[in-house]
Amino acid sequence: MKRFTFLLAFVSLAFIMNTSCQDNKALAQLEEQKAELEKLEKNKAIAERWHSDLGIDRKWELADEILAPGVVLHLPGMDDIKGIDGVKSMDEMYASMKNAKINHYEIVAEGDYVFLRWDMSFDNTVDLMGIPATGKRISTEGMDLFLIKDGKIKEFWQFYDELGFMKQLGVIPSE
Repeated sequence: MKRFTFLLAFVSLAFIMNTSCQDNKALAQLEEQKAELEKLEKNKAIAERWHSDLGIDRKWELADEILAPGVVLHLPGMDDIKGIDGVKSMDEMYASMKNAKINHYEIVAEGDYVFLRWDMSFDNTVDLMGIPATGKRISTEGMDLFLIKDGKIKEFWQFYDELGFMKQLGVIPSE
């Protein structure tokens, strides 16, 4: 009977230790997943701040919180814009977009990348990049892809309806 009791105790202890190890391993995996999800949510928030804090509100004093020092922007029809000072030089363009509004739709994060689909509109009451004002409300839609490293935008690609945008500005004749 002693032998059976010892064997039962040994099996029970082995079971408890095995279960405990599995629980610790599962707990560690859950903590890793939680940390990754938190990172993805923070990355999404940084991408949204690009539009809200810098583009719409023009709070350039926050640029160092949002942008990596060597940030590179790839925008349609323009040379790459490099560095935080380069991004800040876009202020004149943003300032000319009066009463700007932006809506975010899908926002997807995977690893260090965030994809964001949006639409925006603004009153075109002053010249925009040398193009005379139309006095109309201009709207467009587009998508941004952000590379975010260490909680800051490192690289940025933007795609939008350039043709429709230029037609509304009167640069390209409407059909």
